[in-house]
Amino acid sequence: MALPMIALVWRIFYRTHYFPGWDLIGAAQGLYLIETEGLWNAIVKTFHATRHFQYWGSVSSIPYSLIPGVMTLLFPWEQWAHVLSFLTFLFSLGWIVHHMKLNSLQMGCFALALGCSSTLLSFSLAGMPTFSAVIPPLIALWMVESERARANWILSLCAGLIACELSFHVYPLGATFFIVLVMGVIFIRLVPWKTKLTWILISGLAWHIARTTGHARGRLAGSIFDTIASLLPLTWVLIKNCFIKWNLDLPILPILGFVSCFFIRKRKYFYLAILLTQWFLLLVLAHTGEDKLRPRRFLLVEWLNLYILGRLLIDRWEDLVRAKMPTRYGWGLLTLLLIGNFMQFYNLYSFTSRSVQANRRSLPYTHSAADYYVHPVAIDWASMIQSYITSNKTIVLVYNYQVRAENSTDPVCLLERLYLRLGHKQFSERILIFGRMKKRFSQVPIHDIAKIPEVLSRVSNLEDLVILRYQDDKNTKFLEEATQTLSLLTTKREIIPCHPPAKLWSCYQYATSHNG
Repeated sequence: MALPMIALVWRIFYRTHYFPGWDLIGAAQGLYLIETEGLWNAIVKTFHATRHFQYWGSVSSIPYSLIPGVMTLLFPWEQWAHVLSFLTFLFSLGWIVHHMKLNSLQMGCFALALGCSSTLLSFSLAGMPTFSAVIPPLIALWMVESERARANWILSLCAGLIACELSFHVYPLGATFFIVLVMGVIFIRLVPWKTKLTWILISGLAWHIARTTGHARGRLAGSIFDTIASLLPLTWVLIKNCFIKWNLDLPILPILGFVSCFFIRKRKYFYLAILLTQWFLLLVLAHTGEDKLRPRRFLLVEWLNLYILGRLLIDRWEDLVRAKMPTRYGWGLLTLLLIGNFMQFYNLYSFTSRSVQANRRSLPYTHSAADYYVHPVAIDWASMIQSYITSNKTIVLVYNYQVRAENSTDPVCLLERLYLRLGHKQFSERILIFGRMKKRFSQVPIHDIAKIPEVLSRVSNLEDLVILRYQDDKNTKFLEEATQTLSLLTTKREIIPCHPPAKLWSCYQYATSHNG
């Protein structure tokens, strides 16, 4: 496990606190709901959100919103979501090792296979719980491969219903776990008919969830038929992005995963069918636009490649290693795995030799044409504002969800960063924000503009109050609200400029002579 661990630690030290706003919205919303509604109402509202969303985010997940929210309540920190994602990653790997009963040498080869995938390594550290997509397929694989689950249809039914419910709470790729069950019905023999009927029923329910949830609603079936009609050109697009441009991940693990299917002795067609179906779903994405092919949407394919390679190690170990020495096939596999790790480290070195500002990302293979960008200057604003709090100042922050940097496609999440760092109580007392828009995806304490006099009356010492105004004059809605906010702030007291703390920010304080 040494090489993957080195790659992970390298990523952590390079990224530091620079990560996208999407990593924070779930934890912030979970904390806000728990603090303002109580835990039970937070669970009820989040459960409702899992069934009513257009684009999935971690705010639409009970585990990936409320668990980081509870942890932030106990100990304010902005990276609890990242910890939970990493634990999901470790759980999936631990389950594979335990389920397959890998010995120490096999675990070493398995670790080298993991080190071939920059996508898997990077998203294991991401706060956006993309890695959660592997949990329902993992349950489905257990249902199909476990003798106990195959023999007991009630146990399979319970596990399938849990997987169906989890598919509402995890990254949407997880809803495709029905593919595993469908292929199990077709390719796995000597299974009681009640169990196979259970698999069919669960598959139908999961298919319904996949095609009726979020932005896939009503369009998935049509996209599949359109993809079949354009199969050859779309296949070229996918091959180009995966094996020529390396846009989805480095190519070694996809090649090894696919080739391994043909050398597994047991259930080779089962694994091959699952993998090919997942590749076909990528063709469906390519049909909607080549820019829709993103590393995070390739993650489940790479996890399956890793799983299948683990199966190869179990089924063909005597052909790969004899007397604790690799055979010629073992040397061949080991050489490919080492080449894959070298490619991953070289890619990581090339990526980290540039600044986060230059990359616009803080982890390799997390890119997307539309979102998940990292804006270091904007992220540093949070540290700048927090320094005033450390100096025992109260802040009126003329900044809200109307700012262009907080757009719904790729928000900076400045307010959420501060909220998670400070916790609900300190944020509510020390940072005063006013605006009409109270919520985007997540929310933080924001007051009505008309209540400025009432809120200021609760500030014990106005000499310790600092007004920080963000200069986003091209956004007319924010400009209108900022002007109105400053007008109400100066109704009875004069404010004077102070040294601006950063570019695009103005600073004001109340004149001492007016602070009776």
